[in-house]
Amino acid sequence: MKKSLIVLFTINIVIIISLISCDNGYIWKMTSREYKLVEIISISPPTGGTSVAENTWILIEFSHPIDTSTFETSFFLSSNVRNVPLSDYNIMWSNNNMRLTLTPVNAIAPFPLGSNEIYSLTINTNIKTTNGDPMSSNYNTNFATGSFGGDTTPPNLVSNCIQNGVSCVAPSGVVYPVNGIELIFNEAMIPWTVENALSFSINGVNYAPSSIKWYNRNTKVVFNFSNLPFGNAVLNVNNAVALDASGNALSSPLNASFLVATKLSTPTGVSASYTSKTQTFSKVWNGVTITFPNVQTGINITVGWNSVLGATGYDVYRNGIKIGSTVGQLSTTFNESVTFNSVTSFLYSYTIKATNVTAGPSFTSDPSIAASISGNYNPAEPSVPNPLYNGTCCSLAGGICCITSVTWTMVFGGTWPPAVW
Repeated sequence: MKKSLIVLFTINIVIIISLISCDNGYIWKMTSREYKLVEIISISPPTGGTSVAENTWILIEFSHPIDTSTFETSFFLSSNVRNVPLSDYNIMWSNNNMRLTLTPVNAIAPFPLGSNEIYSLTINTNIKTTNGDPMSSNYNTNFATGSFGGDTTPPNLVSNCIQNGVSCVAPSGVVYPVNGIELIFNEAMIPWTVENALSFSINGVNYAPSSIKWYNRNTKVVFNFSNLPFGNAVLNVNNAVALDASGNALSSPLNASFLVATKLSTPTGVSASYTSKTQTFSKVWNGVTITFPNVQTGINITVGWNSVLGATGYDVYRNGIKIGSTVGQLSTTFNESVTFNSVTSFLYSYTIKATNVTAGPSFTSDPSIAASISGNYNPAEPSVPNPLYNGTCCSLAGGICCITSVTWTMVFGGTWPPAVW
């Protein structure tokens, strides 16, 4: 037989002591788990709010996931005139059952709240987490209504900045890193309206916050982000959507642009290839122009790679030495021509770095994996064009000549043709 005794300590630890019977008596078995008291992180309408709209939504943020079946017996809303039944609201849970949104069942009057009334809202200790832990005490708040639109003063966004882990900086220029977007208003806002009003994109792609936290009676909010890419960011707050506790729209929108700077990704897919570089030369001999076609003088090299998001250009290195750059994210090809001055063997290794001229060198990528080319340069003796030399006498304009031998003297990197005889 097993008997259990649950002991609660104020240090928020549940100790479960079990008695397990055995042949010679009982064995004591002790286990424990963290005791997580429910806390209310934020609530709207805010405590002490006035001129609250009669059709306002009620939004409550909890510290831990809630057992939703315990909510209905813990929620009480009443005014100095009447009680408000929970059935007047649609109940919506979100954020892993840590966010509760109550919306009026009726889209038009009559609304759950009456005009010019003082309301008291209580959530008692009947509410439990999914682990069965309660609140330490009842939560009480109050607010007052007026005729819809009684408070007609629009709210203002008094501060906005980007949290970078050290400070909060203005959303302009280059920002690194971006951990969160902080907005501060001059009065309490309806949280869900502000959350729906904000949009944040990088390089045209929208990014949703990993979490949202409200502070100071719904006057401050932080949208937290993680693992954002390098790129051009656009931050907007739609003032027609963001409402204060009385339903007034934000006085003006927020539109900001800045560069989210992270170390650029290393270019991939680097390749290198080459072809022979040739040139046609000519020489006048005894009044006759002799042409030497397709004389090899070196090699033409093409290097290519894949584009990198956020790059405004690329630096190209040969054998560890920078030899050039390209401009533009999609400028992913580099060409160079090499002239040789002697018979030689060559081995060239190319690497690429992605750059951003606005972010600066601190955010330049690591060098790519190298792509190499190698070969030997030993150009063949150009053929003698007929009828200049064919082993016998030949007839040229202006006279008769007889050539018995031709000697080639290679002049690498010089002017062709070389000395022919």
